[in-house]
Amino acid sequence: MADTPSSVEEVRALVDELGIEFVFAQFVEMHGKPNAKLVPASHLEDVFAEGAGFAGFAAGEIWQGPHDPDLAAMPDPASFTQVPWQPELARFACDVFVEGEPWPYCPRTILRRQLDRAKDMGFVFKTGMEAEFFLVKRGPDGRITVADDLDSAIGALTEAGLKGHGLVVTTGGTGAESKDCVVEAIQALDPTAATPYVVHYHRGQGRHAKDGVRLAVGCVELTTYVALTGPHREVRLVAPVMVRGLKLGMSNDQLAEEMANLLRADLTDRHGAIASN
Repeated sequence: MADTPSSVEEVRALVDELGIEFVFAQFVEMHGKPNAKLVPASHLEDVFAEGAGFAGFAAGEIWQGPHDPDLAAMPDPASFTQVPWQPELARFACDVFVEGEPWPYCPRTILRRQLDRAKDMGFVFKTGMEAEFFLVKRGPDGRITVADDLDSAIGALTEAGLKGHGLVVTTGGTGAESKDCVVEAIQALDPTAATPYVVHYHRGQGRHAKDGVRLAVGCVELTTYVALTGPHREVRLVAPVMVRGLKLGMSNDQLAEEMANLLRADLTDRHGAIASN
């Protein structure tokens, strides 16, 4: 049997071999929200034959109204994945069908059609993914907290300074989520650090535990600490400004504001380009 199953028979063999008791038939709507139905492994062949039924209007943005027929999530055998933390459970990525036909607003169907169009034009898509996750720890009281907390960040920055590094640059960890604490760590080491905002948010909206994204420039004795926003594109954008400012001996406030202004202008330009498209 192939390493990646390509048929329901090969999936059944894997399910029996691994002791899988339930499978998740999962698809996403146009905003990326997952929808899934838990199916007993004893009905594996049924879900491959008929799909897992959903009321499309209740599933999210997938262009169905209350009057539309139910949609069927048809498993892709190659996507079979045993869930590591619950080994008796497996998951399938599914294609959405309605009345036996591929649903044109299924994200997987849209992607597959675009890949075929690109192939006809002589192109092959090469993609990567950025996996986001949280490292957590359990405290003495049993509560789970973010492992990369403020004390850990302060300790790491302090250690870098004690090792004699004259410049310590961090990327990421400056955002509005509760896990983003590098700016606060630099402020703890240097209360006079410059921490201008790049963008403001409404606190408490979505993942925004804080009111915006900042960068930071601070100094402790002979070490300069710089916290830059991510992703890598933004770092590459401001790095020349940072190097020039350090060579010119700019103050922390001047250097931080120069970099923040560049990021603000870039953010405005990109949002304008998105809006115009």
